[in-house]
Amino acid sequence: MKLNFFPREREFWLYHLIASSIVAAITAMSGLLWSRHSHFNATLALVWIIPFTFAALTFRWHYKTRQWNRLSMGRLVPLVLFYAAVFAFLMMSLLVLVVMPFFWHDMVQEDYALARNSIGFVSQFILTGSLQLHITVCAWFILYISFSKNKEVKERELTNLQLHAHLKDAQLSNLSNQLNPHFLFNALNNIRFLMHENVPMADDTLVALSELLRYSLESAKHEKVSVAQELEIVERYMLIAKIQHEDRLQFSMSIPSTMHAYLLPPMLLQMLVENAVKHGIENLHEGGRITLRGELEQDRICFHIENDIPQESSLQKVGFGIGLQNIGKRLRLLYGDKMHLTTTNNAHSFIVQLSIPQEKKI
Repeated sequence: MKLNFFPREREFWLYHLIASSIVAAITAMSGLLWSRHSHFNATLALVWIIPFTFAALTFRWHYKTRQWNRLSMGRLVPLVLFYAAVFAFLMMSLLVLVVMPFFWHDMVQEDYALARNSIGFVSQFILTGSLQLHITVCAWFILYISFSKNKEVKERELTNLQLHAHLKDAQLSNLSNQLNPHFLFNALNNIRFLMHENVPMADDTLVALSELLRYSLESAKHEKVSVAQELEIVERYMLIAKIQHEDRLQFSMSIPSTMHAYLLPPMLLQMLVENAVKHGIENLHEGGRITLRGELEQDRICFHIENDIPQESSLQKVGFGIGLQNIGKRLRLLYGDKMHLTTTNNAHSFIVQLSIPQEKKI
């Protein structure tokens, strides 16, 4: 990005003019009250803002274009001291040469020694003024560096937060809204066969599948959906799953209406139910049951998913499949330590218990 010599940021000019005006006012008052040649010193204190502003802008330009912000403090401090000394001497010389001629006659009348040693007086005045001005210029340079570094840190933090947010969104897109390709293949095959045997059921199944696909795609645009929306898609999924497994699959759902308005990640319950079908019912020759229950507990919403499993199944085979791992990663991205996902199993069933903070759409 092109750097302008004159900053466009109003904040820069506001702080610079306020600080310069305060210093000029204090110096002018001091010159009027306590120094010789009071009018000359007071005028000098007021006029100095112009070359001081040019010096400040020049330093800013060099600081930005030569990337002095990357220098270590051991190299930056001597550089600031040197630049401040050069600017202070040049500014004081210019001010004296421009302003002093307008007050020279009055100054000579006040102090007759000036006429005899004018060169010595001017030289001493420039040197003394440069030393005093050096302190002010150094202070401005140091303040500018501090503000610049603070701004860089904030911009870096903002960039990191944006990158983290983009990474989080990408991870969520990967971990959510994923329908099992095997399930889709079976669903399409079942619809093909139903078209020859039961056209109305084939039509209902096709509608359910299209709604499931649309919900999966559109939910990528939303971080949270209502429990009511999620339950509708669970019903669509189970309609399709029951056609494949027929009487082998028994499903019951008990979610109180008081939970319907709360928010949760899209496809969450569907993925949990799908996991129960895949790792439970599909491994049972005689079929089995899946139950989905929900309840409110203080400031949390809780879900309990239980499915039958073969007696020889183990927690390692059932509990930590890719589906549940993805669900756990997704919930940690969204809720951190505020979510709880646990799995247990016994001889006949596998249980998933989920708890997330209560949240309603504003």
